[in-house]
Amino acid sequence: MFPIRYAAIVLMAFALAACEQKPAAKPASQAPEPAEVGDTAAPAATAVSADEFMAGLALDFPHQVTNQRRVRQKGGGRADVIAIDYTEGSVRTIDRQMAAALRAAGFERGERTVVPGGVRVAYEAQDGRRVSTMIRNKKYLGDRVAETSAGQVSLSYVAN
Repeated sequence: MFPIRYAAIVLMAFALAACEQKPAAKPASQAPEPAEVGDTAAPAATAVSADEFMAGLALDFPHQVTNQRRVRQKGGGRADVIAIDYTEGSVRTIDRQMAAALRAAGFERGERTVVPGGVRVAYEAQDGRRVSTMIRNKKYLGDRVAETSAGQVSLSYVAN
């Protein structure tokens, strides 16, 4: 149970690490997959810890941060992965609320991809910071989340 969850988080971090920086912004309809984002670390001035990052997000739904990991990337950078259990709502409503919170924090929504049990969405700020969310429901996750959880958001971003 836990190894699958860990593997999914590690795979997301490696997908982030395997990317290349885009030369120019694409329209939202052609936004890159999280795997195309790049393994370049965010500029030092924008590097924040997971706690600082979460403090800058105003999540408007009942939630609990259940796990924070820092994963080393191939290019030498690090990605922070934060697991957030939500206790109410559906994948659709949590996706909308995450988009609003990230937009308020300065991130523009990129491509949204439907995945088993949920959605994956890439976001990018004008200063080059990137965030990827994976939102999945309790039915898909099963015993990998708390019994009181309705699902989970895995939020990953490049850290210095």
